[in-house]
Amino acid sequence: MTEMTWVIGAIGVAVTGALGFLGWIGTRKTSDRERIVALEERNDDLQGQLDTERRRGVRKDEFIAKQSRHIALNLGPPAPDAPDNIFT
Repeated sequence: MTEMTWVIGAIGVAVTGALGFLGWIGTRKTSDRERIVALEERNDDLQGQLDTERRRGVRKDEFIAKQSRHIALNLGPPAPDAPDNIFT
């Protein structure tokens, strides 16, 4: 009878360990998925910031080219006005 109790106890420990491991795996996948979603959101945010900076750079480049043409043509004052949205 003691051997049977020992075997049943060992099986119980093994099953408990296996169920705990499977639970951890399930939780880990959820955690990874949440991390992936957070990284994708961060990537989208950074992409939006990069697009904004590119548009701002284009506006600045256009203004600089306009100023350079004005100077190259010796048009003198007043210089062309800067666009309102050059820094936004």
